Amino acid sequence: MLTYNNMERLTAICILGWCLCFVAMVPARAELVDLELVLAVDISGSIDDEEAALQRQGSVKAITDPKVVRTIKAGRRGRIGLAYFEWAGDHYQRLLVDWAMIHDAASAKRFANELASLP
Repeated sequence: MLTYNNMERLTAICILGWCLCFVAMVPARAELVDLELVLAVDISGSIDDEEAALQRQGSVKAITDPKVVRTIKAGRRGRIGLAYFEWAGDHYQRLLVDWAMIHDAASAKRFANELASLP
């Protein structure tokens, strides 16, 4: 059962993990993008293996969806920065796919393939 203190701690951990993604992955050459998006996925004990796999499959499908790719390309700069990590409280945070520039169907497919290939 989540108590107020546990919820407060979990929130702080999520914020810290999110911040660390940005700090730890500073690119050698920054490029302007329309959006920097971190897909932070909960795989804590409340999520079983089947649900975790379903979440990841959904992300893979969404990233490569033609409507999503068209929307990315329609932005002012026509590209976004995307990273994917999983977390389960303060004991587990794991970056699965490092920052990538998504600007067309091919770059979306590369990101999705990398994500789909992971155990």
